[in-house]
Order: sequence, then structure tokens, then C-alpha cells
Amino acid sequence: MAGAAFWKLTRRVTFQPEWLQAVLLGVGTMVAAGTFWFKDIYEPAVTPATLNISPALETIGRRGDELLVRASLNVENRGSYRVYVPSFWYTVRGFCYRPRAISPDSYEVALREWHGGGVQSRFNEPATGDMLVAGRPSPRKDSYFDPGAQRHYEELFLVPTNQYAALRMEVQYMVAKDVSEVDSTHWWQAGHEVGERVFLPTRHAARGPAVLAWARSGTTASEAYDREKHGAWRKRAGAALGWSHATLSLWPAERAARPADSPTRPGCAAGD
Repeated sequence: MAGAAFWKLTRRVTFQPEWLQAVLLGVGTMVAAGTFWFKDIYEPAVTPATLNISPALETIGRRGDELLVRASLNVENRGSYRVYVPSFWYTVRGFCYRPRAISPDSYEVALREWHGGGVQSRFNEPATGDMLVAGRPSPRKDSYFDPGAQRHYEELFLVPTNQYAALRMEVQYMVAKDVSEVDSTHWWQAGHEVGERVFLPTRHAARGPAVLAWARSGTTASEAYDREKHGAWRKRAGAALGWSHATLSLWPAERAARPADSPTRPGCAAGD
């Protein structure tokens, strides 16, 4: 009985392949459609925009008491969709490190009482850098990088040889897959900081008696991007903020390992 049933099933599949082919064709079509929808529609829609940005600093010459420094940026879009960069800037700061020597116990006490950010070092005072350079590689809200695009930016500037121990380049930017709702961008400077703000139209409901709510139309104003206030736009545009940095030591290589050999601190002006 079992053998007869198996023979009938084999004969049915062998002599009626149209049914099986239709099933396989339907399954294959559904898999292909699902793969297309996930890779070409869903994934680009929910994935934030990304760019690979690599900064670098290097000294390329010296004349007297001045160093010639090159700041460069390599930007690459490794994704599968166009990426806009509505804000994009960098700064280069010079740092001079003043040495100190405190006991392990005093250092641990200082760490317990520390409530800020940054870094706490036992053997040098906290360093605040002097701004030496500010740059805007692409000061347009609609600048973009197509898939596979690569660009190289570089600028040259001078630095006094004995005033700083190190240089630090900090790059900050916003990327997005859609900037149609971006109103404008504005460069700003306050104290020792600079940057570029992205402004978006923001709806404000008009105030008044509840009974007249139907008559209140509200107003729209352009406001600087705020992560909480503009969260819906951030998700809709696939926007994200990013940063990267590079560091360059200005100490001579042969003296960097033993800075105490010099009566003045290498890379810092005497008296700092």
C-alpha cells in the first residue's frame, strides 16, 4: 500500500509539473520583490545618511621660526544613495601643555571631585587650545556626494615653531538624504567657538481662548536645528550630526621622548 501511494505521488509530480512550476515561480517572484523592497525602498528610507570623512595634519616645511602645515580632508560616499552636507566646517587649535606633578592620593581626590568632561591628567594642567584656523570646505546647504563620489580638500597655514606642543583638527558636519525642508544655514562665532547652524521652518500654534481654536492659524518661523524639537524632520530626512579629528605633534622627534632635556619646554614658548 505504501509503495503504491508513493508511486502515485511520484507520477503526479512527474506528469503534472505545471503545478509545481507555478508554485516555485510564485515563491521566487515574492522573494525577488521582497529583496527589492528591502534594499531599494525600506533600507534607504530608514538608514541615516553617512559619509566617510578622514582629516589629516602634516608639516610640509619650515622657514626660520615658522612651520608650514597642511590640513586635508578626504570625503567618500560609500553608500548607495546621494548624501547632502548642509553644514560642514573644521577648526585647528594649538595646545601648549604645562607640566605638573601631584601625588597619587591628590590625583585620586581630584578625580572624585571632577564633574566636567574632557580629560584629567596627573602630569599636566588641563590644556585649552588657541584657535588658529577655521575652514568651511563647502559652504552651501545643497552640497552633495553621489554614491561612490570622493573628494579631497586641503589648505595651508603657518604656525610659530616654539609656541605650541601639538595641533588638533576638529571636523563637524551634518549629513542628510533630503534638504528640501532646510531653510538656510548661518555661520556663527561666540567666544572661542565657531560653527554653522542649519535653520528649519518651525510651526508655532497661536495662543488664545479655547473656544476660538478653530480660528487660530498659527505661525511658521525659521529656527536653528534642535535634536528634540526637530526629531520628526531628522527621521524624515535621514539627517545626522558627525565629527572627526586629527592630531599633529610639533615636538622634534628626537626630543619628544625626553622633553625635560631642554631648559624650556619643547613646543611651548618660554614662560607659558
